[in-house]
Amino acid sequence: MDAIKRYVNTKEKKVLALWTGGLLLWTLLLLLFTFFREPQIITITKVETVPQVAEATLVSGPLIGDAIDYLNEVPIYFNGGVRNTSGRNESTDGYNYGLKWQCVEFVKRYYYDYLNHRMPNTWGHAREFFNLMLTDGDLNPDRGLYQFRNGSQYQPRVDDILVFGIGKYGHVAIISKVTNNYIEFAQQNVGETTRDQLELTHDNGRWRIRDARVLGWLSKYK
Repeated sequence: MDAIKRYVNTKEKKVLALWTGGLLLWTLLLLLFTFFREPQIITITKVETVPQVAEATLVSGPLIGDAIDYLNEVPIYFNGGVRNTSGRNESTDGYNYGLKWQCVEFVKRYYYDYLNHRMPNTWGHAREFFNLMLTDGDLNPDRGLYQFRNGSQYQPRVDDILVFGIGKYGHVAIISKVTNNYIEFAQQNVGETTRDQLELTHDNGRWRIRDARVLGWLSKYK
């Protein structure tokens, strides 16, 4: 019996030795295969990240100081906001046109450059062009022009100065067309709106522009 046990133990040891040797052999072969096999080239592709650029918003429209209309070759300039000023503008010989690009500046520049008229008083806001103390048809000494009230017996004419009593400073424009039914006028410092029209009526011998804001008009002629 003891001999059989010794035989079995010897057999198990041999089997275990064989398994161990085989495992070591496979491990050695795997190491040799890994060491001697052709190396694999791994290509890493760089992914370019394209930055997201916000789409630019193009601002269309005129810039301050751009000519946006002409009346008898005298430019009307864009002023942006109505309260904007860009310094004082003068003629080459020093005549004061006014603040760029206010309504007064255009009116005085038009009268000086196109009609060769120098106003004795080159200062004052738009509504100050109209002297409420004068009667219809009187000479306005500050402007060197005849003054007519809205509702005058004298019809407004092309190139007359239209005076509005709007707000604190008023507004002035140049009459560019006259019919028996309406007038057209050119203006500066009203955004991009350089031309407008108002109804004109003639009742009981009186010419009236149908806008309560119109104080009257100034003219070189009576």
